[in-house]
Amino acid sequence: MTGNGPPLRCLRCVEEMECLGVRKIRARRAAGGLLARLAGLFAARSIELETWVCGSCGKVEFFAPKGERQDVFDLLREEGRV
Repeated sequence: MTGNGPPLRCLRCVEEMECLGVRKIRARRAAGGLLARLAGLFAARSIELETWVCGSCGKVEFFAPKGERQDVFDLLREEGRV
């Protein structure tokens, strides 16, 4: 998603979002919230997700890089989430 094409716009406030690059998300049992639930799907390993943030409203979006997308879908299917 980085680089080419029009800028990514925030779905809440329509401002331009900033890419923070690819970040590794790892499972942590003690953590709570959305990241912990997402990381829980990938407890056997970490997953790399492209991270975008809106500087205006603070909305954060994650995207699976092209090489990881099938792995993400496979793991979600195993969990019964897709």
